[in-house]
Amino acid sequence: MIFPYPRRKKLIVILFISILDVESSLSEITIKLSYVLRTLAEFRVSEVLWVYETEKERKGWKLIKEISDYALTPPYLKKYIPKRKSLSKVGLLQPLNITSHQVSPEFIEGEIRLGKKGDFGLRFSYDYFHSDYVIVSDSLAKKVKPYSFYPYYKGFTSRLISYQKMLEKVTHSDNVIIASRSGVNLSQVEGKIREVYEEKGLYLVIGPPKHGVLRDLHDFKGFIVNFIPKQGVKDVRAEEALQASLALLNFILN
Repeated sequence: MIFPYPRRKKLIVILFISILDVESSLSEITIKLSYVLRTLAEFRVSEVLWVYETEKERKGWKLIKEISDYALTPPYLKKYIPKRKSLSKVGLLQPLNITSHQVSPEFIEGEIRLGKKGDFGLRFSYDYFHSDYVIVSDSLAKKVKPYSFYPYYKGFTSRLISYQKMLEKVTHSDNVIIASRSGVNLSQVEGKIREVYEEKGLYLVIGPPKHGVLRDLHDFKGFIVNFIPKQGVKDVRAEEALQASLALLNFILN
């Protein structure tokens, strides 16, 4: 199997915590987050910025972060995550199956593994408590060696940002794409998007369900793109817009 590397340039997604407003239970939130997290990992997103507009949403960030961190942790290291109420429904999460999760229970030479407290998912514990990664150097002697870095895509980082800070970040940037029904067809700007991506990476903004972002932007220099032209439904949900946008971006950026 050929494992995927991180993207050449960063692909950062901006999502709004309010996309979880319609979910009323922890089970529903966990299931919806599972769909979002799978989509982010599937298209090798580098980072996701979660935007809050109210104090209630800012407090909700903790739940998103804890579930995201759990989903990204290799199965053999999940035992080190403390039990929390927020994680009581994680059995509903779909496995991410990113590269760091796809390891053998046996020793395979050349395999690079993530670890914690000397535990790298093997039958032995090692003294490399301060090493995040090891490489299996000898499968017969069952030896591993510390490794300096993990070369493959290992998932995305998550960060909280206020609505105002988000506006400041994207208003005058020319490497921002806003997904909007009022935008142009991707085919009209795909060449320019590729050029911008290769120079400085991209931000993709999936707007909140209650209002658009465009109303608060002035002198916007980026792209406004309709990724689902002639949509057959009245409203495209945020998680659906995310998947459609990333699928098309993935096609043109590769």
